[in-house]
Amino acid sequence: MEEAECSDTPEEAVERLDQIKAAAGIPRGLDGDVVVMPKTKGGQEKQVWKELIFSPTPAMRRILLAALGIHFFQQATGSDSVVLYSPRVFKSAGITGDNHLLGATCAMGVMKTLFILVATFQLDRVGRRPLLLTSTAGMLACLIGLGTGLTVVGQHPDEKITWAIGLCIASTLAYVSFFSIGLGPLTSVYTSEVFPLRVRALGFALGTSCNRVTSAAVSMSFLSLSKAISIGGSF
Repeated sequence: MEEAECSDTPEEAVERLDQIKAAAGIPRGLDGDVVVMPKTKGGQEKQVWKELIFSPTPAMRRILLAALGIHFFQQATGSDSVVLYSPRVFKSAGITGDNHLLGATCAMGVMKTLFILVATFQLDRVGRRPLLLTSTAGMLACLIGLGTGLTVVGQHPDEKITWAIGLCIASTLAYVSFFSIGLGPLTSVYTSEVFPLRVRALGFALGTSCNRVTSAAVSMSFLSLSKAISIGGSF
C-alpha cells in the first residue's frame, strides 16, 4: 500500500529503494527498520564531487548544465526586477496616485498566486517541457511589450498615452502569470528530478546557489541599468 502511493508499480518501488540504498551505502540485500552504518571519512562526499564537478560523464555534464541553466535564466529574465521594483515600473508607466500603484501591485500578486495554482494542478497532466516552453515564450512576448510601452511613455513624459499605459499594465500582469505557470515553480521541480539520487543534494545546492547569485546581480544592477539605458531599455 505504501509503495503504491509513491510509485506506479511495485517493481518501480523496489528500484527506487535500491537507488536509495546505493546512495546511502547500504547493501542491497540488507533490510530492517534500523541499519547500522559504517563510519566514513568523507570518501563518499569526495566521490560525489568528482562525479558531478571534477570528472563528470558527458550525460552528467548535460544534466548539470541543464539544471544550472534553468536556474540562471529564471532570474536573468528579470523576474525579481519586475516583482521588487513593480511600484517604480508602474510609476514609470504613467500610473499616478498611491491607491492606483497599490492596486496594480496587489493585482500582480493575485495573478501570480492564481497561476501558481494552475501550474500545481496541470504539472503532471500537461508535463514539464510544455509548461516551460509556454512560460518562456509568454515571458519573452511580455518583456517586449513592457519594454515597448515604457519606452513610448518615457519619450512622451508630458502626454498621457492610454494605449501605452494599458500595454505596460497588461504586459506586467501577463509576465508574472506566465512566470508562475512554468519557469517559476518548475525550476525547483525540474532540479529535484533530473539529478541521479546519489548526486541530487549537491546538484540542487549548486542550482540554488546559481539562482541566488544571478538574482542578486540582476536586482542590484537594475536601477543602474535603467538609468543608463532607460527602464524600457532594461526590459
